[in-house]
Amino acid sequence: MDENLNTEELIDQLKGNKVLKGFTIAVGVIVVIVLGIFGYNKLIVEPGEAEASDYNSTAISLLQKDSVNLAIAEFENQVADYDGYNQGEMAQFQLASLYFDKGDYQRALEEVEGVELNDEFIATLAKGLEGDCNVELGNLEDGIAAYVTAAERRKNELTTPHFLFKAGKVCEELKDFEKATEIYQTIIDEYPAFASQNTVEKYKARASNSTAK
Repeated sequence: MDENLNTEELIDQLKGNKVLKGFTIAVGVIVVIVLGIFGYNKLIVEPGEAEASDYNSTAISLLQKDSVNLAIAEFENQVADYDGYNQGEMAQFQLASLYFDKGDYQRALEEVEGVELNDEFIATLAKGLEGDCNVELGNLEDGIAAYVTAAERRKNELTTPHFLFKAGKVCEELKDFEKATEIYQTIIDEYPAFASQNTVEKYKARASNSTAK
């Protein structure tokens, strides 16, 4: 992957990547790919953050060795030391994703809500993670709102249908079948490749039939 790609070009490459197609890989894994392969320093680290970059490299190395608890400690230190810097904000997002993977959804939510990043791709993933946390905590309406925001942040064929699909399924959990049907129809009309890969027509039919009852 070319290290000089901007975020939009990165998204284009991710859309064509067979491994990431359908966006089924966990957020944390995608971040590791972005950090490790793309080179996080060249993505969003500003001049003067070289020391923070070294910190991040240590945490990523620990993740690659499956030392999750040690990686969490490294990211926590980085968040505390570099709050307000891009590197610190990115570390906070990764920290949130690790807490989520460990099942600590409340802590994950607290961390991800504090993330402030200008990078649209990562900011979209952060908003989606916020939705995941809320759903796991039973805050379904908040989860839907976060998914829709993530989907609409920067429309593309990768993240938009993925988060809309999540929103539709949570709408079904809330028995808002009309809204779910509407969301599924949007995916079918605007993102046919994703709809085909994920049998969205089936979900739409189920929601539509439930609405008619």
